Amino acid sequence: MNKIISYSIKHPVSIFMYFILLTILGIICLTTISMDFLPRIKEHTLLVSTVYPGMSAEQMREIITIPVETSFSSLRGLKTISSVTRDNCCFVKIELHNNVNINNALIDSRQIIDQLENQLPQDCIKPEVDIYNSDKNLILKLAITSNNKTIPEIRKLAETELKHSLQVANGIGHISIIGGYEDQIQITYDPFKLHSLNLTPDYISTAIINTNYEFPAGLIKDVNNEYILKTSALFKNIEDINNVKLLVSDSILNLEELAKPVFFHSNMNTFCFINSKECISLSIKKKNNANPIKTINDIKKILAVFSSNHDDIDISIIQDTSIEIRHSIFSVLFSALLSTIITFLVIYYFFRNKIISVILSLPIPLCILFTFICLKSLNHSINLFSLSGISISIGMLVDASIVVLENIISNQSNISNDSKIYNAVIQVKSSTINSVLTTIIVFTPFFFIPGNFGELFSDLSISVITSIFLSGIISLTLVPACYKQFIYSNQNYNSNIFIISKLENRYRIILNHLLDTNKCKIYLALFIISFLCIPLAIFTKKEFSPKITSLIHYFTIELPPNQTMTKSQKQVKEIILNFTEKFPDCTIYTVAGLEPSDFENLADVKSNPYNVTFTIILPQKDRLKNIINFFNDQNFIYQHTEAKDFMAKSLDLSSSHIYSCNTLDEIYAFSKITPDAIPNFKMKEYTFIPDQIKLEHYKIPSSYISNYAYNYLEGIECGTLKKENKDIPIILKPESKFNSYNSIFIPINNQTIPLSTLGKFQTSEKDKIYFRYNRKDSKIINNPSQTQNLISPSKEKIYELLTSSILLIIFILILLYCLLGAQLESFTTPLILLVSILPGFTGSLLSLIATRNSLNLNSLLSLIVLSGISINNSIILLESVSLYKKISKLKFVKILSSRLKPILITTITSILSLLPFMFIKTRNNSQSSMAIALCGGLLSSVISSLLFIPILLKKKVTK
Repeated sequence: MNKIISYSIKHPVSIFMYFILLTILGIICLTTISMDFLPRIKEHTLLVSTVYPGMSAEQMREIITIPVETSFSSLRGLKTISSVTRDNCCFVKIELHNNVNINNALIDSRQIIDQLENQLPQDCIKPEVDIYNSDKNLILKLAITSNNKTIPEIRKLAETELKHSLQVANGIGHISIIGGYEDQIQITYDPFKLHSLNLTPDYISTAIINTNYEFPAGLIKDVNNEYILKTSALFKNIEDINNVKLLVSDSILNLEELAKPVFFHSNMNTFCFINSKECISLSIKKKNNANPIKTINDIKKILAVFSSNHDDIDISIIQDTSIEIRHSIFSVLFSALLSTIITFLVIYYFFRNKIISVILSLPIPLCILFTFICLKSLNHSINLFSLSGISISIGMLVDASIVVLENIISNQSNISNDSKIYNAVIQVKSSTINSVLTTIIVFTPFFFIPGNFGELFSDLSISVITSIFLSGIISLTLVPACYKQFIYSNQNYNSNIFIISKLENRYRIILNHLLDTNKCKIYLALFIISFLCIPLAIFTKKEFSPKITSLIHYFTIELPPNQTMTKSQKQVKEIILNFTEKFPDCTIYTVAGLEPSDFENLADVKSNPYNVTFTIILPQKDRLKNIINFFNDQNFIYQHTEAKDFMAKSLDLSSSHIYSCNTLDEIYAFSKITPDAIPNFKMKEYTFIPDQIKLEHYKIPSSYISNYAYNYLEGIECGTLKKENKDIPIILKPESKFNSYNSIFIPINNQTIPLSTLGKFQTSEKDKIYFRYNRKDSKIINNPSQTQNLISPSKEKIYELLTSSILLIIFILILLYCLLGAQLESFTTPLILLVSILPGFTGSLLSLIATRNSLNLNSLLSLIVLSGISINNSIILLESVSLYKKISKLKFVKILSSRLKPILITTITSILSLLPFMFIKTRNNSQSSMAIALCGGLLSSVISSLLFIPILLKKKVTK
């Protein structure tokens, strides 16, 4: 290192060129690096989905869900397993440990499914497994309306054109469409007419399927050529379906003589409104590693082309994550810019020289650009955490340079001398390197912490380590080079002597008094200040992330079950019309129902097809109270939630708790006495109980009746008709007037028997959603009044994060002790330096309590940061007297007071540079609590260092 310092002083122009190259490379990386809100967090959850048409939720739980859970309980790396069972489908969610490779788990899961397939019923569709994507990847939500087109036409356009266009964009993960109807071709028939001709629906469906085909038929070869031959008779239009031939009593009839195929809209599963206008909604999710801003920009270009080609279509953006990301990131950048300006002004105040102030401010932009180079090379992004790392280190970036330059100036005359500059740098080289290493060592363990905690703070650690490392290099190379090149000829570089001398004189008086004071009293005061942090930590309000005030609120109501979606739609529209009349300045976006293909929502136990969610965007905060009063006046019970911040979304945190037991009866009993439990979603249904004597008489099994009844009421799938790049399903059903259980006639031995004569019907209410957690029947509890015997996955995650933080602080203290002990070759001296850490914790907690902030993930991070930076001042004091074994009291006080200037300047710049972050808050999170805790901790640690470290070093003083 000495040779590098010497080279920098002798060849200042070369050093300037190296840093200019660094600046150019940093600017290039800044323009090309991706932006996101949070670091990329690995996916750790799989979703196994199984569909079994015609099976009730109760039966699905017994014959599908439990066997699937049992099979997957042997999956390597399994952490928790939960399931949601509904009619016709079940979903098993598998959470893996953080150290498990999810791609390997996918391969293992598919092998388990292959083995499981033999245990499931033959007509059950083979389970599918995929990576579970929560709402954290949702980047864009669109509402599509039109004044000329109907809702089915808009949906058709969205499915056939817009969705296909969007899937071309880079980074698109999944696109779901909500609202409207899906196209079908329904072939309706008169069941009595079929029976009179001795035909069955199965015969007709088989004839349709066998006519609508395309198969390879081999190769045709001649001497020089080879051709592929295929047979094709795919339906092209309705007329082709009408012409399907049926053999009836030795004669051939066309299908149109027995049944009528028509284009039909399927039953409505979902509907949505933007304000009071019905719309089709598109929810777009990105891939986990995709750049959200670039992906959204590509999507917007596609939307612009689509809109220009369809003038009668209006596309409204309901949710745009890129706006929130840009707002949050640029808020941090603006705060960082203000911090840089404040740092410059503080330096200028003390040195009263523009050239010196510019030189000492140079580490800030250079270190920031170097951080972007490192993030880009490691394939990381600019996000709130990486910028937070830069932000908290802005004030520290100039510390080493201030110490070096101040020492050079103190030892120089007006004539430049290379050897004097070199000696001045060497004098503070050790303390500079120690300060840099202690800060770096604090953040190094983050890379070895598994799980979300390590993933969240890896970018922050990279930012701090790289910026602090370069600041140390700059202080030992660029600063002495700049001094030689620009400052020695400038006579006006005296510091603010009056202020400094006055403070130094006051500090000498205090030091003399403390050195003469009884050590027991001082040690007692140090003990109280240090360990006061323990009771303060207990009484400080705790939360995972700082509470944000959002303008987006969600109100969810549950409509009566068993009513048609058409009736529900009318009720919801009436609510919306009343709302828009009272609050015309608010935007209200409404979604109701569940799409059968939306597996991720179906896998959420809180979702049911009769839930209606109103997303309300307020123009101002004070409107919320009036809106709550509006929903209080409705005839429905509602739930109100605020929009989550990105961190809570990414970690899937909620206030829900889980109650588990061994039997369903215990669950039902618990639900009756627990008001916070999500009520069982029940629906009225008919149950047919076969008469076994009559079944034996007609020699038919019960399964024959159930299969025929299902095909009769739900229809038989007969393939698809391809139209406009879309496969339209063909369904064979009885005419609507026969679509009831009273009109079902079972064909048996050339006769039809009414279903009602083969058994009896009963009405009952049945559960439609079953939830299991870790292979036990369970219940979700929202905001419980007591948490005894309840499981809270979110609290477990928070506890894991807090435990990791505490262990991290302990580990950092051990590392610091070992590092300082190795550098100072002492067992006891490092303990003296570590004394300033605990008072720093006390100051941080006091500042949080005084400002009514909480101990959260951001403020907890500040405590970790303090572990490294609070001892830097102690290192400066120790280095100043380390050369002396014994020293007179007068000289001891003089040497320590001479180090007051760099300590004050570095502390003031660090504290004042954090001020913008106290008051400028981002939309989805806030660094204010972290800045407040850091300021309080820095202030208390520097005071304790200046007052107590000299007393601990008193043994060096001669009498």
